[in-house]
Amino acid sequence: MRPRLGLQGGVGALALVLLTCTQGTTAADDGMYEIDVPPAKIFNRRVKPRATVIGDYVYIDGGEIAHYVNATPFYYVNTNNSTLSIDISKSWYASTVDIKATPKPEDRPGTVPISLNAGGIWNHPSGDGFYWWGGYVSARTRPDGISKEGIWRFTVDGRGGGSWALEFPANPTYFKTLATTEDGAYAVSRNKTAFWLGGHGTHRTDPARVDAIGVAVTGLVTYDMETKTWQNESSLGLAPPYGTIRGARMEYVPTFGPNGLMVVLGGFIWNLEPNSRTESAADFSNVTLFDPVTRKQYWQTTTGTAPPARYLHCSVGVASPGGTYEIFVFGGITMQNQALEDLYVLSLPGFVWSRAQATSPGGVRDGHTCVLAGKRQMLSIGGENDGLGTGPRYVERDLFSQGLGIFDLTNLTWSTDGHYDAEAEAYKSPKIVQEWYAKANLSKIAWTSDELKSLFITANGTSQPNQVNNDTTPPSDTTTKDTGSGGGESTGGLSSGAKIAIGVVAAMIGVALAIGATVYMTKRRYRKKLAAEGVYIPSSSREDKLQGDASPESRPAPRTRGSERELSGSSWEAAAAAKPRVDYSTPVSLNKAPSELPIHMAYSELDTGDQDWRPTNGQPQRGPGELESPATGHGPTSPSPLK
Repeated sequence: MRPRLGLQGGVGALALVLLTCTQGTTAADDGMYEIDVPPAKIFNRRVKPRATVIGDYVYIDGGEIAHYVNATPFYYVNTNNSTLSIDISKSWYASTVDIKATPKPEDRPGTVPISLNAGGIWNHPSGDGFYWWGGYVSARTRPDGISKEGIWRFTVDGRGGGSWALEFPANPTYFKTLATTEDGAYAVSRNKTAFWLGGHGTHRTDPARVDAIGVAVTGLVTYDMETKTWQNESSLGLAPPYGTIRGARMEYVPTFGPNGLMVVLGGFIWNLEPNSRTESAADFSNVTLFDPVTRKQYWQTTTGTAPPARYLHCSVGVASPGGTYEIFVFGGITMQNQALEDLYVLSLPGFVWSRAQATSPGGVRDGHTCVLAGKRQMLSIGGENDGLGTGPRYVERDLFSQGLGIFDLTNLTWSTDGHYDAEAEAYKSPKIVQEWYAKANLSKIAWTSDELKSLFITANGTSQPNQVNNDTTPPSDTTTKDTGSGGGESTGGLSSGAKIAIGVVAAMIGVALAIGATVYMTKRRYRKKLAAEGVYIPSSSREDKLQGDASPESRPAPRTRGSERELSGSSWEAAAAAKPRVDYSTPVSLNKAPSELPIHMAYSELDTGDQDWRPTNGQPQRGPGELESPATGHGPTSPSPLK
């Protein structure tokens, strides 16, 4: 019998009893409630799923579904025991889209994975399938089915379906020592190495754990898909001072550096004491990066309007034909239990944040997942409002039909009717991003090291993304396709600064010359006209004199840059030492020494198995703008369980 839970407000147990009595549910007819793809008219919520794109299909796995039962005011919640897919080669509306389900038969234990929430999907760069790693079982499911023998791989059939198989590690003894967690940050690079950073461990994430107390788990778990070898590497430099982080997101950016770069965004870091947990939110204005091959770590401060601190958000990345790479961040929840609906875009190599002035028609959400669908649309899947608490978060109906939201990444607009356009034009950077580069702001970046700068900018210092020609078609050998799980690839092109926009320099020079020529010819014609009319013209006018060189005394002093300090890339101490000493009230930077971290959050409860902990309301000392959401303007809600 699959796990199920009836809910009405906060009295889920009573609803389950009433459902059983009024519907006459028995073991024989339980299937009437077990709907992995409920019709849109009875759909309520899909929470904590994961998704990716392979070929013409979006694949969705994991999570739970809440839906109406026979139009009653009660809700039925069950795990998603199927691998779902949506065809994105043709246009559709969210209310009527066909969602294909590939069931995981319960009568074949060990041949298919059990369904988990808040895990991670790694695409195999070959494009023939994906892996599932991590996650937690639902409250009424035993974790015994979580495999400690290998990792589950889904091989696609090209028609939206496929099959599961267990892939065994080359180092099985070591593999069994790895702690499986939920809510880690994950991505995969083009060299076929997958990454999982941090996460939260309980007896519901790992059968090796016997106690119910949730713990922070350190380490950067890596899986080499070629050699099938697993490792757990140090994560101190990525999430100091403890090496722990939860609810963050990781994006693989293939267009910069010889190996591409992994970018870690958001989440929160916490200590290693399960009975005295404290935490601090990660700061979006300070971005952490690392090379997926050398593992060298970097950090870079950003400009613009950075997102307020959050976790359990979603992100997607996409390359523009102008040579930039944009990462979009949507939703999430604050440390004050306030779910969000805002959307921000980080543009590289500018390291500049912009906020999209668009209100989500689906409302606030966290625990959702997002992918790049087609050429320029973000597909948001599922989500909930964790701030409402365990029961109400399922009862509140999703304003996105079937939990599917469509966002145009170029126009920065939401589809109000859930329309996905398979014929949409190719992606180009949003206008606000193009305008930033057109003002030559790239040359004003204060890079944290020359080495990091060299990954984005060519040695001659004239690199500038070609945002003037952003609407051109990118060369076929440099196009990328991000899958939402870090599966994008790149095969060559210009230097690690992406498509260096020599064109923008040429265009700017051309415009300047054209303007100068126009002014000169206009002035010359005007002088001839005055001369013909007998007007005296001095040989040197005041305007002509002003064009001469200014005296040394009148010239502005040249700007001096601070000394370039290069990070060692091997320790968080070096990263902290290289950073400017500023006020790090909540949210905080991920790259700080222990003495600099304001650890001041207290938790309301420990993990009891069916419930998780949340920060105690009112305890943190907030940073500017942390209390009120830019999306809603409301203050924090009362603390409530996460699950």
